[in-house]
Amino acid sequence: MGMVQAPELSAGSVSKHSMDEWLAAVGDVHTRLTFRNESTRKFSASMSTSNVGSLKACSFRGTALTAARTRRDIASGAEGNTIMIWQFRGNSITTQRSRESVLTPGTIAFLDLDTPYEVKCSDEFGQLVIHVSTDTLNDRLRSQGVRHDFRGLTLDGGPLVAPWLAFIGTAFSQAQFASGSMMEQMQDPVLSAMTSLVAMAAGQRGEPSTWDGLLASVRKVVAEEYWRADFTAEYLAGRLHLSRRTLFRALEEGQVSLAGLLHETRMEAAATMLRNKACSLTIEAVGSAVGYQSASTFHIRFRDRYGVSPGSFRRQCMASGTDPKRS
Repeated sequence: MGMVQAPELSAGSVSKHSMDEWLAAVGDVHTRLTFRNESTRKFSASMSTSNVGSLKACSFRGTALTAARTRRDIASGAEGNTIMIWQFRGNSITTQRSRESVLTPGTIAFLDLDTPYEVKCSDEFGQLVIHVSTDTLNDRLRSQGVRHDFRGLTLDGGPLVAPWLAFIGTAFSQAQFASGSMMEQMQDPVLSAMTSLVAMAAGQRGEPSTWDGLLASVRKVVAEEYWRADFTAEYLAGRLHLSRRTLFRALEEGQVSLAGLLHETRMEAAATMLRNKACSLTIEAVGSAVGYQSASTFHIRFRDRYGVSPGSFRRQCMASGTDPKRS
């Protein structure tokens, strides 16, 4: 089977010839994205759309174009969407999570809109962009035993990919003429097809589990910045350029409590300081140094963790050279 052609969509089609008009036309689809031409800042392009249930496909054709979403965009709120880009004309370069990939005709890419990214399209490009809820795609991946980080992954067209693309293309083509109820029934099979493509893309790259990778990043930041009194879930999500929803999904998958992880890290750091004979800080200063603004909170949590007060812990360590035995 040769390279599969993307469908010709017409429902909701628009054609614009200036930057302002284009932004107004696609603003409802690409929230908080910026589009620009690298040279003249003007271009001609067309967009057409088609829906299969809650899945939306947008067909873009035009001249050189850059679409990007920045850290500032993510901080202001996330739409919770993932896009599958199907390149059918010209070339594009996608970048997400330091993965830069060149899309040639027949190549597909997966980008999570909760994470900063950039897509640079060449002259005379053409793409079919399919929008799906990130939570929906993650649930489908998990139910099929696929636990991979798909952000920034690409997949070249080939004999294993072509049947899935042909099916997806046919579904969105038919959606322009079939009834809404009929296309609602097609949503589940299309999601299954997209899940299979994600699995193939992850398999080619040997990607680790999505959540394992995120949890490793969480643990790294906590280990480096536990001392911050203002360490919150919002701060951590911004630090990792994730939405708050994605952060808590990773913690849930790993059965990890952020509060518990932060507390344990702070307790270990405090105990290390109290064991050190060269440390001349007061007990209150030790608590402050590991992120506790309240001395009483530090005392209570330290006693809960080690069975003795911070002062007793220090004295016994100094006297015996070992940690106190917890009763």
